Amino acid sequence: MSPFYRKLVLCIYLIGISSFSHSASIIIVNEDSADEGLNDQTSVSPIDGNNAVTLGGQRLAVFELAADILEKIFDLNV
Repeated sequence: MSPFYRKLVLCIYLIGISSFSHSASIIIVNEDSADEGLNDQTSVSPIDGNNAVTLGGQRLAVFELAADILEKIFDLNV
């Protein structure tokens, strides 16, 4: 498993166990170094409704959309 995906899994796990409020929301934690993962500055064209213009921006937009969907599907009250 690549370092990017290991960090992603760890971040999702930590988000899941770290909420102690009455209402929770999913927060994307980006600990990638410059020009890797969600910080990749490679220029790309917008595709399929993802209007970000960098590869990292498109990746982040996908995770944010997934988090929004999960918040609507699951009751995240603690």
